[in-house]
Amino acid sequence: EHPLSYPGRLLAARIYGERDQLDKSSELLTQNLYDGDLSPESDVWRESLLELGKLLYREADITHLKATSQGSDWTDQADPRVKILKDSFEQMMESADRLRESVRRYRDDSRSLQSQYLAGRALMQAAKWPETMVDSGLVTLESQRRQLSQQGRDLLQSALDEFQDLRFRLNEMQERESLSVLHMGLLRSAFFGEADCLFMLERFDEALTAYRSA
Repeated sequence: EHPLSYPGRLLAARIYGERDQLDKSSELLTQNLYDGDLSPESDVWRESLLELGKLLYREADITHLKATSQGSDWTDQADPRVKILKDSFEQMMESADRLRESVRRYRDDSRSLQSQYLAGRALMQAAKWPETMVDSGLVTLESQRRQLSQQGRDLLQSALDEFQDLRFRLNEMQERESLSVLHMGLLRSAFFGEADCLFMLERFDEALTAYRSA
């Protein structure tokens, strides 16, 4: 494959993303990452991974809004919103995987700070799927309810880990230099994300401290 095809796909993916044609954008980025000869050391591979993580989060967020935009209660498994929310859960998990991969691979790239915040958000949103299933009454077996509750807590803990690590990274950066407006916003958002996770985990004293720090 011609080397110029990779940056060309990256550019086209960005254009599709700006036009909200997310499926086409995702397809091109995935081709750059997994269907060619690029290595993770390549700038285009790195750019494609950073873009894909954010794009998948956008897709998942749109799907989640479709499932939760109507306030009426769910009465049975046949409610189409059940499947939409499950799809959102799977998309959030995929986006979290790609976002965390970009943080792991490119931790020294300042753009990975935003990726880490979105990873925390994706995991926190994903935790709503098992929580909703328990609260809806659609799952009646106690063993399944306990399993779903534990899954939700595990996801919230993973989200909390991302927000706390992000705060640590930004605090370290602040010791070396003044934070930009963007990074100050990320630091505040990390505190709020941390506080929200602690609250949902019923660690209320710690949550209150984090809210006050924000």
